[in-house]
Amino acid sequence: MTDRPPVILLPGAFGQELVYWNAWQWFLERDGFHVYLASFPRFTFHDLRVSARHLAGKVEEVRAVEGAERVALVGHSMGGLIARWYVKFLEGAPRVSRLCCLGVPHHGTWTAATAPVLTGTRQILPGSPFLDELNDGADHGGVPILNIWSKWDGIVVPAQSALLDLPGVENQAIPFAGHWGLLVSRKAYTAVKGALERDVAAPA
Repeated sequence: MTDRPPVILLPGAFGQELVYWNAWQWFLERDGFHVYLASFPRFTFHDLRVSARHLAGKVEEVRAVEGAERVALVGHSMGGLIARWYVKFLEGAPRVSRLCCLGVPHHGTWTAATAPVLTGTRQILPGSPFLDELNDGADHGGVPILNIWSKWDGIVVPAQSALLDLPGVENQAIPFAGHWGLLVSRKAYTAVKGALERDVAAPA
């Protein structure tokens, strides 16, 4: 068993196992991490609370396979919101060593108004009941969070909605990276890899 927590990669909209995290999976495995890919109903546009329950099952599956107490979660866009809901409301905190967020609309995005028929997009409109509940108190059980965002995101509008101003959260801006560009950003990958490696050296 490796001393590094296994990593689960969580996609945002349109993301499924074979078409989203290819580069990150390759680099993380090259750098010694055991990597697993999550997928969510209706291409992540389903109720994000339902997707969080899917994540809970995936975490238990990975823990059993790896013999690991905790996993690390890396979530892009809506995947980061799913991870936060799991940690906050589904007793995920003791099972998660670290959450890394990439381009996550923590306080919503107005681009979601383009598809109001979908449950997941309604939930990420600014001021939605889902976001109000998620951000009310925002207790993440002591799970450290690396939050990567970009002023040039283009999908999270306004871009500052991707900031997460909470204890235990490290916000890091990546210049000139678009929303999906974060998935191929060397700077973003280096920051996440560094955070995951710090957790290995830290006491449980």
